[in-house]
Amino acid sequence: MGAKISEYLLEKSRVVYQNCGEENFHIFYYMLAGLSETKKQKYKLTDASSYQYMCEGPSSLKSEFNHHKNNFEELLNAMDLVGFEEQEQSDMFTILSAVLMMGNIEFQSNDNDSSCIKDTNHALKNTS
Repeated sequence: MGAKISEYLLEKSRVVYQNCGEENFHIFYYMLAGLSETKKQKYKLTDASSYQYMCEGPSSLKSEFNHHKNNFEELLNAMDLVGFEEQEQSDMFTILSAVLMMGNIEFQSNDNDSSCIKDTNHALKNTS
């Protein structure tokens, strides 16, 4: 049993913006396809179409749902083999869920030329 872990530069801009026809990082699709309903509730996840950061997500999840679900199972298996503990996996999914939700936080200006957070969709509450 063994593994090779390498670091590489991720496109940070891809999280917040995707060009037409591009998708976000695979892990977001894997999570939405592979997590049980109970775990989705735990992480406050909903349908892919409700996330600003997943403009291409709903179509990808519909057309490749089983593929994403299988890859999620492989990911969990690999994390177990490498030695990620259950709490570490949970922490990772908590952070990734929060990243998805951050894209739904809305800002608005007020009469004093200041900005404030408009939390009508509870994105800030769910992110925190």
